[in-house]
Amino acid sequence: MTNLIIPPKHIEVLRKLLTKDDSTIDLLVHKLAEINGNMTKSFLKECFSSVKQLADIESNLLASVITGLYITKDGIGISLDEYIDSIVSSVTNTDETPSEHSKDVLRKLLTVDGDLQLIGKAMRLFRARDNVLGSSQIVTDVRPIFSDAPGCEITASTIIHTLRLEYKDVDGNNTTFSIGIDSVDIKELRDALDRASAKELVLKSQLATTTLKMVDLV
Repeated sequence: MTNLIIPPKHIEVLRKLLTKDDSTIDLLVHKLAEINGNMTKSFLKECFSSVKQLADIESNLLASVITGLYITKDGIGISLDEYIDSIVSSVTNTDETPSEHSKDVLRKLLTVDGDLQLIGKAMRLFRARDNVLGSSQIVTDVRPIFSDAPGCEITASTIIHTLRLEYKDVDGNNTTFSIGIDSVDIKELRDALDRASAKELVLKSQLATTTLKMVDLV
């Protein structure tokens, strides 16, 4: 059996999901099957929050869990039955016997007809790069400039910026990278970001004229 590493928060969500009755799971599957074209994570969150029987599960965490299941399913390279057994084994306490109901719930969630299958494939493409950005921040400081004379008086000041990027590397480790930048660098970064946004809009408008579906991972 394949050993899966599942985040603790996701394990909590899965344990709650696996105890839901068939009617609740069928309703959730129905909602997932309705996904068509609009596949953003925010849309998934709204989709899940509309299932009142899942009110005890945070919708954003549920969205992460469902998409995570499909991402792993798409690239793990094992049969669906073995994948389900591995998930159940990972979330079941050692003194418990995995139930057939748990397996049935996972099978329903992992065999949804519709566009949900595309999210896993799209996310795998997104994460196929060596480093994936997690967050960014620019820290701005005023630094004093001291004289060389005895007493070290402050004679001037300057403004400096530090760009901090937190990213996940190819091994899944969170890493922070910092680099000093100035006002010219900020303008160049802004221009590059604006150009990237403009190119994305052009590509989306062109793709809208085709039969291809857009998976927007934001």
